[in-house]
Amino acid sequence: MTAPVAVIGLACRFPGAADAAQLWRLLCSGSDAITRGPGDRPTRVAAYGTLDDGHAFDGAFFGYSRADAARIDAQQRVFLEVAAQAIDNAAIDPTRPGHRIGVFAGSDPPHPSEADETYWDKDFLTSRVAYKLGLTGPAMTVQSGCSTSLSAVHVACQSLRSGECDIAVAGGVRIAEDSTGYPYLAGGILAPDGYCRPFDHAAAGTVPGEGAGAVVLCPLNDALAAGYEIDAVIRGSACTNDGSHRVGFTAPSPRGQAESVRAAQRLAGVTPEEIGYIEAHGTGTQLGDPIEVEALAAVFHDLPAGEHCALGSVKGHLGHTGCASGIASLIKTILMLRHGQLVPTANFTAPNRLLHLDRTPFFIPTTAQPWTTPRLAGVTSIGMGGTNVHAIVSGPVDRPAPSAPTASATRILTLSTPAADTLPRYRREIADAPNTAATPNSTATTGFSPEDLADTAWTLAAGRRDHPWRTAVVARTPDEAEHALSGAVEPVRATDRPKAVLLFPGQGSWRPEAVRLACERLPAVAEVYDAASALVREQFGIDLADGGPDAPNTVTEQVGLLALGYGLAVQLRNWGARPVAALGSSLGEYTAATAAGLWTLEDALEIVARRAMAMAACPPGAMLAVRRAAAELGPFPPEVSLAIDGVDLAVVSGPEHEIEQYRKLLEHHGIRSKPLATALAFHAPAMRAAAAELERVIRAAPTGRLHFPVLSNRDGGPLSDERARQPGYWVEQMLGTVRLADNVGQLLSRGDRLFLELGPGAALSGALRRHPDWQADNRVIALPGSGNEHDLARSIADLWQVGAHVEPTVLAGPGPYRLRHLPGPPFTRTAQAAAVEPVAAERTSPASPTFTWPGTGGGSSAAAGPRGEHGSLQQPGTTSSTGTGPETQGSALETIATAAALGLPTADNSESPTHERLSIATQFDHTDTVARTVLNAWHESLGVDTFEPDDDYYRLGGDSLGVLHLLDRLATELEITIPVEDFTAHPTLGNLVELARATAVPVTSHHEPITRPVVLTTGSRTPIFFVPALTGGPLAYARIAAALPDRACFGLRPPDRSTSPVRGLADLATYYLAQLDTTAEFVLAGWSLGATVAHELTRQANLLGIHPERLIMIDGHPARFGLPGLLSPEHLAVALPGLRELRAARRGRKLDARNRTGLSSPQEAAAATADLTALLRYHPRPVPVPTTILRAGRTAAQCDRLATHLAGLYPGGVQVLPQPGDHYALLTDTGARFIARTIDTVLEQGAAP
Repeated sequence: MTAPVAVIGLACRFPGAADAAQLWRLLCSGSDAITRGPGDRPTRVAAYGTLDDGHAFDGAFFGYSRADAARIDAQQRVFLEVAAQAIDNAAIDPTRPGHRIGVFAGSDPPHPSEADETYWDKDFLTSRVAYKLGLTGPAMTVQSGCSTSLSAVHVACQSLRSGECDIAVAGGVRIAEDSTGYPYLAGGILAPDGYCRPFDHAAAGTVPGEGAGAVVLCPLNDALAAGYEIDAVIRGSACTNDGSHRVGFTAPSPRGQAESVRAAQRLAGVTPEEIGYIEAHGTGTQLGDPIEVEALAAVFHDLPAGEHCALGSVKGHLGHTGCASGIASLIKTILMLRHGQLVPTANFTAPNRLLHLDRTPFFIPTTAQPWTTPRLAGVTSIGMGGTNVHAIVSGPVDRPAPSAPTASATRILTLSTPAADTLPRYRREIADAPNTAATPNSTATTGFSPEDLADTAWTLAAGRRDHPWRTAVVARTPDEAEHALSGAVEPVRATDRPKAVLLFPGQGSWRPEAVRLACERLPAVAEVYDAASALVREQFGIDLADGGPDAPNTVTEQVGLLALGYGLAVQLRNWGARPVAALGSSLGEYTAATAAGLWTLEDALEIVARRAMAMAACPPGAMLAVRRAAAELGPFPPEVSLAIDGVDLAVVSGPEHEIEQYRKLLEHHGIRSKPLATALAFHAPAMRAAAAELERVIRAAPTGRLHFPVLSNRDGGPLSDERARQPGYWVEQMLGTVRLADNVGQLLSRGDRLFLELGPGAALSGALRRHPDWQADNRVIALPGSGNEHDLARSIADLWQVGAHVEPTVLAGPGPYRLRHLPGPPFTRTAQAAAVEPVAAERTSPASPTFTWPGTGGGSSAAAGPRGEHGSLQQPGTTSSTGTGPETQGSALETIATAAALGLPTADNSESPTHERLSIATQFDHTDTVARTVLNAWHESLGVDTFEPDDDYYRLGGDSLGVLHLLDRLATELEITIPVEDFTAHPTLGNLVELARATAVPVTSHHEPITRPVVLTTGSRTPIFFVPALTGGPLAYARIAAALPDRACFGLRPPDRSTSPVRGLADLATYYLAQLDTTAEFVLAGWSLGATVAHELTRQANLLGIHPERLIMIDGHPARFGLPGLLSPEHLAVALPGLRELRAARRGRKLDARNRTGLSSPQEAAAATADLTALLRYHPRPVPVPTTILRAGRTAAQCDRLATHLAGLYPGGVQVLPQPGDHYALLTDTGARFIARTIDTVLEQGAAP
């Protein structure tokens, strides 16, 4: 017996059925979905099983440009969508670590085009799915004729059982180029009348049809353990071929078919008596059906004649869907097992007499009826050419029922889509999802149950990819969920690793319930708060357990607020949020400084605890909040101090008697005030008794640097590192006024849009909202909020909406829960043109104003129109500051004529002569052949009809292969060479035109070689210089750089090996040293061999007095101190196989298919050989720079051991961290994002956790 495999998800599109639910209704109806039309001729039948929108596709969903989408074969497009839907149906997020998902499928012959074969050849059917969905298991195109898709299921099950993958997607697709009819040949397999009648006495042939289907498979035990919803179980499957035991190559053989059925039953451990249904191949041909029944009768010969086993064929309903026919049969069988019903075969009225059914145990249902025979099925698929596949399938498996979910727990339902306009539809589909449990013939609906709500929240959180457009629903009960999902909500655009300003409240905001809720739901907060509680209990006897006492004193409240605020900051960093500034009020400034890295948490706890204890010992006093700006209150009485100067609130402090007298004075003048719940006068001279203790403890504490700006309560503006390190500053801050209004004004002037209040309540959020500079599109989120579960959940939901990577368990709330079938994000399909037409080139007359391409004038653009002093664009007839006047109108009008001649839209700029979004087609004249060629190539590559200078190639759906084709075309047509990295560093249309122009201009032999690094990204944070790996360029780091927003990233340019005298790693490092900008702090990083070069580069920089802030090595490092690579077993194990491959490549042999170096010539192989040899000969020397090493495929324990071994090489400290994926992870989007997050965390936190 073989191990059973569970079907945990499925999706399909067939004639008359856009999904599985519609297919089930079609099956139950007993009708077919063949489209029949007029136009039958003796040699052609106007009938086909046509798929609705078979040539439509949502390319934007998968990041394809319109042109790329049009180039892709329709079968690949449809199967990509179906595979994505199946994975969503199974509740799997392929981007989460821990899944090795394989994909196995096949298609009918493709429709070749002039595009690159990767767009249409069926060899790339599964690899396209793997690429777009991020599947890392085997991606195999399986072909066996009509049995292709069931063969794919069989191969997928084998791959799962062998451990090659953990989960598999299997299926097939057929989309016809012409689905209006088919040619008829008498005596052939196609029906003369457009009706497919399996097993029927009038059967005369089959009818072709279109369709696609996919199932998601998982070993049964794993599926049960993971909590997947199980639709069916494949108990066993077998694949055979008829061999030569048949009358002809295309003729079926009962012997071969029978053997596949016997083998499948044997592997499944079942007997014919246990089988209650056979889904036959059943093509409806006079010859094929009797042979198939003969083969089945041979296997079931021991059973008496009678109605023991039902027989059916889905082809009566759909037609013969070619390579998708096997998966259609399997999905039909799964649906019958799920619903416990047998369905009729369409177009069957009476049996074909050649079947001799009365001599067999088989019968053919003619109506939908309960499944009373044994609930075990066999599914057959037979390929022309003799490949037979049979699978034994049993019904759904009941999962262990979880204990009741936590009563009235607050759930967060997270929904995201690639496009904003599909979110409302997605919300409705999720709201309707609980009702789909009703049977097709039932009018009852199930509605949400508490279990449904918990399972739905868990499935949406753990079983869906996160898309950019998001909405989140917070609900405690099923009614709340249904009501919220049915309402209209504005979608939110998420950003990866959102920038945020952190706000930390001061004393007076304490709410024990808010602390308890935060620790229950937020893992990092619980970890930090528990550690802080243990530390202050042991050192100071302070009890913070369970959120501290309900009526805290000064000491417990201040220490608790620090622990909570810092824990929330750590939680946000774990979720990928990037602090860009922080404001704390009073005690909150200590939390802000600690979160920014000034002190460690342990030192900050001691500082705040001793400060609070010293303050508690000060003379008693009182404080009063006045709802007026301080400037409106005039001078204060003696001994009354202004403690907080807020936006529209003033807090005064002083002795109790004086504060009470001041309150009465305000009341007399009609000014409302409120005494604060404190017995001390904070931010007043009464605190002077605590100054000595505060100064002592701060002076003793080590300090780091602030990793992001912190606003000073005392100064009103940013707090400098130097001032933050001075104990006297913190004494001033304790005694003086908190200039909160100035702080808020400074904060809002930065232009930040996201503000996070980290502590109970929303006092600082309110101050920001009341400030006159507050913008309506600003967003503020208070975490944990006011102290109730709903507010906390709403804040978490809001954070997820803006892009935080919140853990699924946090989103779903307390368990238990199970995964369930739910709709995925809907598609918005559009019809795909057969090809993108090239831009026309005939002239037409001008029609609108024209503008010059920014930065041109002369060269190939000498006739361009007028330009302003600073590159601003002007209308013809206006006078620029350079004196250009109306005489330029002739050239401008010629430019417009060129735009129209190209068939491109011209910009209507009548309202503003400096309109920012102008069609490039209007920005060059008819003599500019370079720009015209670039536009034409851009248009054909992406399929876009409008052009702007800042259009980004990748954002419009282009990919790396498209870049190569684009640049290759320009090289051919313009006889120029544009380096890939020069374009991809700034992949805009404007940059490409400028590169083409610059390259097209002849250069003298005396030009200086380019030694500047490639700019990968720009930003304000400490720049990173990336060192190229094995003979590679900086492009390998593009994905990492893109995932490091607001951080300048540069790729060092490698030398030209054909002309450069560079030899060995030391020479290479010297070459790169000249490209570094050493005038400010910077970080060095390298991958693979580039890591060792980065080490040597750091060493040489140190000798010149240049000290990088940190050295980062990505899955590479030198041998231990004093040892060359030749004496390092690890380095030898990596280098020697590579050297053997490269030696063969130098002799002209093609590199192994598994090789991912990107080397494409013997010359490059020779350079790579030299680099690897240099690595083995290199003797590393110590580098006193803090160093971080990421290692793929290593456990935490192995990383710790490596750090110990390398400690002598890095006296400045070395940390080794595990990296998911393999050596090439940085070349994938998922791997690059993880590496970028790790790098950012290391660089941002420094001494802070």
